[in-house]
Amino acid sequence: MKKTILRICSVLITLALTFTGSSALGYILRPTNTDGTYLRVREYHNLPENLLEVVVYGSSHAFKGVNVRTLYENYGIGAYDYGFNWQKINTTRLFIEDSLKSQNPKVVVIESFMAHLLRANTNITGEIFYTRYLGDSPGRRRYLKQCFGLNPERWLSYYLPICAFHENWENLEKNSFRSLLDPKVVERYYMGFKGTDHIKAVTLGDPATFQQKEFDKNALAELDAIVDLCHERNIEIVFMTIPYEGEYMYADAMEKYAQEHGCAYINLFEHVEEIGLNPETDFSDKGHVNTEGATKVADYLGAYLKQHYELTDMRTIENNPWEMAMS
Repeated sequence: MKKTILRICSVLITLALTFTGSSALGYILRPTNTDGTYLRVREYHNLPENLLEVVVYGSSHAFKGVNVRTLYENYGIGAYDYGFNWQKINTTRLFIEDSLKSQNPKVVVIESFMAHLLRANTNITGEIFYTRYLGDSPGRRRYLKQCFGLNPERWLSYYLPICAFHENWENLEKNSFRSLLDPKVVERYYMGFKGTDHIKAVTLGDPATFQQKEFDKNALAELDAIVDLCHERNIEIVFMTIPYEGEYMYADAMEKYAQEHGCAYINLFEHVEEIGLNPETDFSDKGHVNTEGATKVADYLGAYLKQHYELTDMRTIENNPWEMAMS
């Protein structure tokens, strides 16, 4: 009897050590370029509940493209930029669902660069990996089923990152051993926005000449789910396209969809001069505006939001988080 108990204890200890070691190695081998996502998700959920009146979503075009600090300083709009790298529309849906657990904004702004794309039937990617930073929910399980189907190896790679990222042994860096609780990586002052002062001249095309395509049915299903969720909670939706070097081929489809579903659509390709975007100085690379460009985009967006929606001037509220973050 004693030997049996010892064997059981040995097996349990071995399993515990194996799990702990695998988790630790998975942490070290994680894609460190998703660390900022974790910290910005954490910062979002550390905000007082039901504080935000505007939330911005989408890919890097969103979190690099809208300086929400300008929304506050110029218009008093209380906003957070909840966009993240590489985000396809079903990942955006998952982040919208997550964000509405603690906030009930009046307006959501969805940057449309990847609104026509789904992350589906694929192995784990950095985009899928960082959804681990969200709490478990039926929405996340639905999302993972879209991404992984019933492939057990894909699911295992999500919950045990060492399986997916073991090749990162060759790319270990100082940040691989950094605690995700490092407060220096993110600052509340920027409310999710991540700018850069780097300048690269780009060439912006004439939107009247851009080839146009239709959304496929899977993308439309995700858009429908987002619209239904927001409208159930009386949240207005603004779709927006931020200019970049290249052709945006879904402007007509986006405008048509917005009109048919009671949403707004702002195609900033059509307002470059009005915004004051300078292709020589306001971009950091071919795909993204820099801080100066994001400030101009936010100023234009802020004027639009104040004109079309009833929003509180947070500057009139003492000790609000935007003001306190300046101290």
